[in-house]
Order: sequence, then structure tokens, then C-alpha cells
Amino acid sequence: MSNTLNKTERLKSEKIIKHIFSNRKSVACQPLRLIWSELENLPCHAACFSVSKRNFKHAVDRNRVKRLLREVYRTHRDIYTANTEKKYGFIIIYNCHELPTYDQIENKMEKMFSFWNEKIKKC
Repeated sequence: MSNTLNKTERLKSEKIIKHIFSNRKSVACQPLRLIWSELENLPCHAACFSVSKRNFKHAVDRNRVKRLLREVYRTHRDIYTANTEKKYGFIIIYNCHELPTYDQIENKMEKMFSFWNEKIKKC
């Protein structure tokens, strides 16, 4: 698989994002929250990343956190979604007031997706 996060792997459609929020299936591993929904019309798993303006007043800081989230997801997405045949849309939200490091995000995202895999197996 390619090393980039392609256009098809990013959620940009407001309609799809509203659909994911309306289904409200989520799992959390502080400071991250994963909201997902099964989407049949997607060619592959797609993700969207969000950081609250309330927690980070400066856009520079919000963009830094989103870049870290995207990079960790991009490098590990094959591992996270290895056991699934269905296509999912993910919204990953960062809820903390402190700037994280790459290692912190990587550890928390790994835990979060392992919780997600457990929930998916139960359903």
C-alpha cells in the first residue's frame, strides 16, 4: 500500500461526517476519541481529524496536533484495520489542553484502535 494519505482516505464530505456523528458509535482512550460508522460506498477506510478551538486558541497549535494525528494514522492504518473486511469512516478527536509528542499520540492511538477492534468483534 502507498505511504500517503490519499484523497479517498480523507473524509471531507459534510454529509458523510454528519452520518457518522448521527450513528454515534465511539470509543475513547484519553485524550483521543474515535467515532466511527460503517460506510458501504467508500472505496477504503477514510478518516477525519479534529482538534477543538476551545483547547488550542492558536491555529498553529491545532494544525500541529492534526499533523501528528494524521502521521500516526497514516503510518499504522494497515495494522489498525487489518482484521476488517468492511469499510469504515473514522473521526478522530483530540481532547486535551497540552501539546502532545509523537510517541504519546502513537501509544494512545494504538490503545484506542485495539479497543475499537474488540468492539467490532463483539458486534
